[in-house]
Amino acid sequence: MLHPTASVGNTHPDDRIALGSLAGPALRQSLERQWREEDFVPVNFEENLVLIGSAGPEGLSRLIFGYRNNGKFLEYVGTPLDLPYHWVEDEREVRSECLRYQSGGAVTTRPNWGVRSLKGAAGATRFPELDRQHFLASDLLLVSRIPNFLSVTRSGSTLISVGGTHGVGTRAVSLVTKDRDVVSQILETLRESGTDYFQALLSAEKIHHHEGSGSVATTVRLLDVVPLHFTDLQLEKAFDSAASAYTGWVSETSTRANQKPFSTSPNRIIRPWFGYGPFEGPE
Repeated sequence: MLHPTASVGNTHPDDRIALGSLAGPALRQSLERQWREEDFVPVNFEENLVLIGSAGPEGLSRLIFGYRNNGKFLEYVGTPLDLPYHWVEDEREVRSECLRYQSGGAVTTRPNWGVRSLKGAAGATRFPELDRQHFLASDLLLVSRIPNFLSVTRSGSTLISVGGTHGVGTRAVSLVTKDRDVVSQILETLRESGTDYFQALLSAEKIHHHEGSGSVATTVRLLDVVPLHFTDLQLEKAFDSAASAYTGWVSETSTRANQKPFSTSPNRIIRPWFGYGPFEGPE
């Protein structure tokens, strides 16, 4: 967890709600009991992966979607796969700040991050709408389902990313899963295109701001859904791109979490890649 308003070792409340809406009953109950992240969690990248949060708070999303922290800003350097949308989380590209309530009553001020479309000759950036007091009037949610190109064995596993421009958008995935019209529109588009992969951009709207429960959207609206098709060559190039960025990514995310990239204990070596060493296959 790299979220600037959450302490290391704790999940942000918005992320807990988002993950709980996608998870089974057992994990959902654990999240409701203030489940804490472990210092070390082995990850098998041959399996399906679900990432909650944009590239700012979700460390692995930086590697997957092509972001780099240069010490001052979170730069988009280009995703390993060609995708139509990406988050804008570089303060130099943001026009204003926004306000929202966190759960418990605190008001936070954050840059009003956006989402950029790479469709067409010139990319256009969309930002959440603000009210007259600069509180969020809407938020954006970007949902991606793509092949897990981190798999060495090309296991056929899938990577799902759910990330809002703010936490209000991220937690709004709980509304998406209950909205039959939105889900039907996405599924119909995928059926017509003959693919299971897509990016969907949604707007989380009618936000209620409350000191106790925080800022919460009550409706969602589908803005766009783009079916995605990938070749084996594209997936191989994406793997190579992630591999070349791996060392810098480990250093960056471990430093933010006040952890060493690699422990001296044989049982504590960070092996986020496939249960083997970084970018190694089984022996």
